[in-house]
Amino acid sequence: MKMVRTIIYLSFAAIIFSFGIISCNKKSGAPPKDLIAKDKMIDLLVDVHLAEASTEIRSITPQLIDYITAKRYQMVFDKYKITLVQFVDSYNYYLEHTDVLDEIYVEVVNRLSAIDGRISSRQRKTLNSRDSILTPPPLPRSNAESKK
Repeated sequence: MKMVRTIIYLSFAAIIFSFGIISCNKKSGAPPKDLIAKDKMIDLLVDVHLAEASTEIRSITPQLIDYITAKRYQMVFDKYKITLVQFVDSYNYYLEHTDVLDEIYVEVVNRLSAIDGRISSRQRKTLNSRDSILTPPPLPRSNAESKK
């Protein structure tokens, strides 16, 4: 789980770094005609980051990682009924409007952190249930001991 958390934070750091570079060259372009709405973009980015994280955890060749990542991106785009071009155009628009992208990524990070917390909680419960299987139950007390 530490790996997922690290990937999430590194992705977030990369986005923040790009904010600084983009904000220096901020443009005032009009939104694309098929701009992905802010709420949908949040949902989409959560799924994109989960797809990336699940691919990076595997011990496989870089070529296979690229292939799997591309397939997972396409699955996410199909889920939201968007194209790669629409995603890129919308993402670039939000990069030019860093105040909105900041709001989007605050929510994305909050959701990914909540997911991470739920997974960590389930892992703790699984470990605790394994411990209870390995720990023998207490022996029953005899009648003579219970009268003392």
